[in-house]
Amino acid sequence: MFHNIDILEDINNIPLNFDKPYVLKNNKMVAVKKWNLDYLKKKLSNSYVIVKYHKSIEDFQMTNYINKYKKISEYMSDIENSKLCYLSECALINLEDVLDKNDTKERFKFRRQNIKKYLYLGLNSYSNCHIHITHDAVLNQIFGKKIVYMYDYYDNPSLEPVSIFNKDNNFIKDNFWTLDLSKYKLYKVVLEPGDCLLIPPWWYHSIKSIDLSC
Repeated sequence: MFHNIDILEDINNIPLNFDKPYVLKNNKMVAVKKWNLDYLKKKLSNSYVIVKYHKSIEDFQMTNYINKYKKISEYMSDIENSKLCYLSECALINLEDVLDKNDTKERFKFRRQNIKKYLYLGLNSYSNCHIHITHDAVLNQIFGKKIVYMYDYYDNPSLEPVSIFNKDNNFIKDNFWTLDLSKYKLYKVVLEPGDCLLIPPWWYHSIKSIDLSC
């Protein structure tokens, strides 16, 4: 049985220094009503991005990939043809000449500087379980759905991280998606358009998109 993540309806109720995840409902971000696949195709078709390509579903689940530099139109054609690829960690600042930066303006009143914004766009994409240790992260669901599993750093000590000398040293050794999840203490949420998942440092998270997700 999975634990639930607390849900908030009012931005002002988010603790300033939160130390556990929250889901914020009813995000007023413009992109939630404005963006869809056709819109992004029209606006970004000729923009070049770095796309992660995977040889197998297992490689996708374990976040093993080869980077390729492609036009977004080519990438979208590849996902429509069911190729195992994922546009992730695409810095939005590189697309501000074609996308209105106000589309992703957040209304959070944390009195904190937003360091970076990224675009994640994929079809049935995976991210193996990993952790951030220095910054909060906010996952804004624009369209489509994502399943997110989470746990605190101390919750599941048997899930060991990879070596600190590994280039992906914030990931666990195991393929999270092949584990018997009933054996672990896990929190689960399904994010829908307009949902924001607030992820504090030291919380592991593993993410799968349902169909096409942004």
